[in-house]
Amino acid sequence: MPKVNPEYFSQKKSNIVDAAIRVCERKTVSSITMQDIIDESGLSQGGIYRFYSGIDDILADVLDRIRSELSLEEYLMNFAPETRSPRENSKLLFQMMADHIKSHRSSYKIQFEYYLLLTNYPKRAETIWNKVHFPNPYQLMHRLVYDYILQEISENKVKPMIPLDTYFKYMSGVFDGILKRSFSETGYVKNVMKIEDFCYDIDALFHTAYLTSCYLLGLE
Repeated sequence: MPKVNPEYFSQKKSNIVDAAIRVCERKTVSSITMQDIIDESGLSQGGIYRFYSGIDDILADVLDRIRSELSLEEYLMNFAPETRSPRENSKLLFQMMADHIKSHRSSYKIQFEYYLLLTNYPKRAETIWNKVHFPNPYQLMHRLVYDYILQEISENKVKPMIPLDTYFKYMSGVFDGILKRSFSETGYVKNVMKIEDFCYDIDALFHTAYLTSCYLLGLE
């Protein structure tokens, strides 16, 4: 049997992941089957299994793709907080998060459903997570912002009203709430209830989160 060109193999797998993501946009991650991927990709069952051993093998590559698309690393590496005041940096970061959600709402919806899979099907989720290479896209952001705030505290530019760990847990809850409502009200709820005039203003909510953050951090 002739050897398969590595580029050909990689492209075929990429095409299958493309098909799987399109299915994920219509269905919940936990409900997707190999037949769904076969139908969407146009490949035969044998064609799919030539590249993947099963549905969870495909879903691992889907999560890798999603996390790579949601990565904030390039932006954060060029953040240069020393060029602005703490309040200006805070405003910029909250607006960046709002813009990121608006640009990647479908990817966030899919990633959220992976966490539901982890909750409801832990053995499946463990199999998938063990094959994922990209880290959670917000780990880098959390570390960078945490270190930045510690530095600003040491220079007496930031004076938190609450413990820093509590602040981050609270703001994480705020972010998750805005994020989940952003795709639930425009996706799940709208699709079920057929309501056409949803008005979920992500910019306004993140601006409110920014003002709250300034207050909690004692930013002037």
